Amino acid sequence: MTDRLSHYQKLPQAVQDFLFDSDKEQEALEALKKFGLNDDQSFDLILLAEDVLLGTLKLTELAAKVGKDDLARELITQRLLPLDAYLPGVGEELKRLGGDPETKEIKHVEKEELTPDQFVKDSLKEAKLNLSDATLQNRLEFLLTTYVGGGRSAVQTISALGRAVKVGGLELDEAQAHQLIEILDKRRKSFDIETGAVGIMEEMTKKKETEVKNETNVTKVKEKSLIEMTNKSADLEKRLQTITQSRLKDLRNATQTKTLLGQSVLTGGLGLTGDELERVALQVEKLYTAQKVELEKNAVEQKRLYLEEKRKREMEVASRPAKEEEELGKRYTALTGKLPLDVQPVVPRLSSASLTTAVGTRPQMADVKYTSKLVGPVEELERMTVLDFRRLASDPQEAIMKIRDKIDLLGNETYEKKVAGLRAWKASPLNQLYVSLSQEALKTGKPVAEVGRLWKDQGKEALGVEEVKAIIQLNAGLHF
Repeated sequence: MTDRLSHYQKLPQAVQDFLFDSDKEQEALEALKKFGLNDDQSFDLILLAEDVLLGTLKLTELAAKVGKDDLARELITQRLLPLDAYLPGVGEELKRLGGDPETKEIKHVEKEELTPDQFVKDSLKEAKLNLSDATLQNRLEFLLTTYVGGGRSAVQTISALGRAVKVGGLELDEAQAHQLIEILDKRRKSFDIETGAVGIMEEMTKKKETEVKNETNVTKVKEKSLIEMTNKSADLEKRLQTITQSRLKDLRNATQTKTLLGQSVLTGGLGLTGDELERVALQVEKLYTAQKVELEKNAVEQKRLYLEEKRKREMEVASRPAKEEEELGKRYTALTGKLPLDVQPVVPRLSSASLTTAVGTRPQMADVKYTSKLVGPVEELERMTVLDFRRLASDPQEAIMKIRDKIDLLGNETYEKKVAGLRAWKASPLNQLYVSLSQEALKTGKPVAEVGRLWKDQGKEALGVEEVKAIIQLNAGLHF
């Protein structure tokens, strides 16, 4: 009995609460008695179902042990179906026996959700793994938390646990490290663990900061080591944000971003590998795609509003002469009391003297002045400067609409012309200035507006905040 109780104590708290709920147990006993069983027989069946939860009996063997499918079906419905979040395959087994896993009469126990940090603490406590040195205990919890949270793979975690203490490890042999990983993997099946690609870095940073603040009985050397580790984690978090922002601003493509994520920490990357690299790269691309869809949606809406406003202005200009004529007519009637008459245009007549002079005089040819050759839309896009951009319209949003129209017109002619237009725009002085400005902002960590002001103070050419936003929006909507 003592051994069975120890098995119960290893079950998740929510499962224990359900099993030891006297009301739930009584309901199950009453349901089983309908099959002609007495109290002892019904209770024995309940213990048999609990053996499945304790891992001493397979779920698929339960019906054979009970002996009757209808009785096994009722037993599973009452004692195991409410715990299907913790016991995979209950629904399938119940269906096999002719039961209904979707019955509304059963209230299901929700799976517990823990943070990686709390999950690791509880797991170590349950396994009675507590190091005498508080610093090493914190380090053990941190390394295992990054594994549970997805920040390290199993291989990377085992390697970190085996490192020397002076370089951030615990000097565990491979067998001990494997045992720790197995303990966590086995227990985590009963819980939902909160994880997230970017959140991992934040959690790592918070964890290390807490370690440093709570350390009171450690040497100065160890405190210094922890502080350095905290700073390193903060640097990696900032580096991840910088890499992500460079992708969102279209300064790097997907391949370049993934390469940088996998590049070693010493050369400016994050040192991600395997599944971890694929997962983080995929999340960055999801953010990029979501932003691009949103910007394209906004671009379409702004173009619609722009065209609608343009039509209104054209209609207003077209109707202006008629309105002016009507207004003048009203004024004439008010002043004279007469209706305005249609006035025929006066045709000027030349006198005979002026006519003779005009006919007999040979026209003088004016000096011919050279004018620059007109360029096509591709050349116009390729030569686009900040000054040209501002000449298109006073409003940057209206200016990018005109650039987009040029590229769309090229696309209406041929696909090759559209590609040429896109390449011309990417190579234009205006777009290159935007790229340089954004890279400087990423490098220094300063807002684009502040970098623009600094450049202007230094006498350099720069873009305003609204102009940068407009160009980002334009680039997001352009694709081959």
